[in-house]
Amino acid sequence: MDIDSVLTVIPIGILIIFGLFILLLPVIALLSLRNRPMNEIAKFLWVLLILLLPFLGAIVCLIVSPGSVFCDDAEE
Repeated sequence: MDIDSVLTVIPIGILIIFGLFILLLPVIALLSLRNRPMNEIAKFLWVLLILLLPFLGAIVCLIVSPGSVFCDDAEE
C-alpha cells in the first residue's frame, strides 16, 4: 500500500464518520425530546423544527434543551 492510497482512504473515512454524525444528531435530538416534560404543541414544534432543519434544529434543541429543569426554574 503506497502513500497515495493511504492519503485517499483517510479523508473518505473522515467523511463517513462526519456523515454518520450528521445523520445521528437529529435522531438523538428527537429521542431526547421524547421524555421531556413539555406540552404537545411545544413538542410538535420542536419535532417540526428538527425535521425541517435536521442539523441546525438538532443542535439548537440539544443546546437549548427545552423542557429541562433549568427552563422550568427560569419561568417561575
